[in-house]
Amino acid sequence: MDKDERGYGWLDDAFDDSKQVDELKRAQASQRTGCIVLVLVVLVAAVALTVLGCSTLSSLVTLG
Repeated sequence: MDKDERGYGWLDDAFDDSKQVDELKRAQASQRTGCIVLVLVVLVAAVALTVLGCSTLSSLVTLG
């Protein structure tokens, strides 16, 4: 009996090494992208808080 006759398709092979390598590369790229986005968000938040904090402190000093 041929593999195709049993309903086994080579496209759905769970043990296909090249398919697993491609999926692993995609997962790692996704993880790297998430880390880069997180670092950028933290940097932007830190800069915004620094700028807003300095402007708030300077306005308090000039009022006092």
